[in-house]
Amino acid sequence: MKRIIAIYDNDYGCEERSEDESLKYLVVLQDEDGNEEEILAEDKYLTDNNLDVGSVWITPKED
Repeated sequence: MKRIIAIYDNDYGCEERSEDESLKYLVVLQDEDGNEEEILAEDKYLTDNNLDVGSVWITPKED
């Protein structure tokens, strides 16, 4: 099980995000052993699943 320990605004750099690109955040996950992993997650996914700092990470299902 992984838990969300931080959520940061994604740095789009000097190119910035295009209007048709979804808003993404850098999410830091931590497992039971203290190992950390950084992933990019879409804002809509986080919101739709009520995910925030302290939440257990729900891995998105692939279509």
